[in-house]
Amino acid sequence: TALGFRPWRDALVAECRARAARDNSTCHDFYPLPNGANALHAVAWYARATFCLQPPGDTVARAAIADAVSVGCIPVLLHPAQLRLWPWHWDA
Repeated sequence: TALGFRPWRDALVAECRARAARDNSTCHDFYPLPNGANALHAVAWYARATFCLQPPGDTVARAAIADAVSVGCIPVLLHPAQLRLWPWHWDA
């Protein structure tokens, strides 16, 4: 990715898959396609989850943060700059 966050994302996916293999849980990772094909699938999983990891992508701002909040999933922000995106929401 443009800002070098790809290694973070890859490490999170690798750990998620390793844990799922160890304890028979599930791991769902979604990489959006340019045509938005994975968006509905991702939002459906957000709606089933309590917490949604939101590592930075090409930038620290991600549409997925708003998608997660819109269906009741609590975003887990992994970069300090993400807290500055919508400051009036996080301290409510």
